[in-house]
Amino acid sequence: MTSEVQWQNYLSDITDAVFAEDDINAIRDQYGIDFREDRDLVSLIEQLNTNLQPVQPSEKFTRNLKAELLSGERTGVVWRIRRLPARVHFAAIIAASLGGVLLVIQRLMGAGEKLTEEHKSPIPDEG
Repeated sequence: MTSEVQWQNYLSDITDAVFAEDDINAIRDQYGIDFREDRDLVSLIEQLNTNLQPVQPSEKFTRNLKAELLSGERTGVVWRIRRLPARVHFAAIIAASLGGVLLVIQRLMGAGEKLTEEHKSPIPDEG
């Protein structure tokens, strides 16, 4: 097999056969594939089929998605943040940048000064 499309068709057919628990050797013969060429791919497909279980979305998620799609309005945290004015975005970026710079400076300045309790020299009592 030389073409990319042939490989895609083969992988699609072999995946369908693994899911349906059909004989995959017939598909190998149809495409002229040797066992050594695809055993890792088939093993991966079989493992995915065994380990991944289908999941149904919750009723609440389905209702919210349907309402959002039908209304044409976007909701959610990301959409609310995107709707904020540009000056608020700018202020948030500045605040986050300054906070990061302050953390870096604190770590650089405080790294040489930090001493654990066992390394501190005891101060004698004057009493």
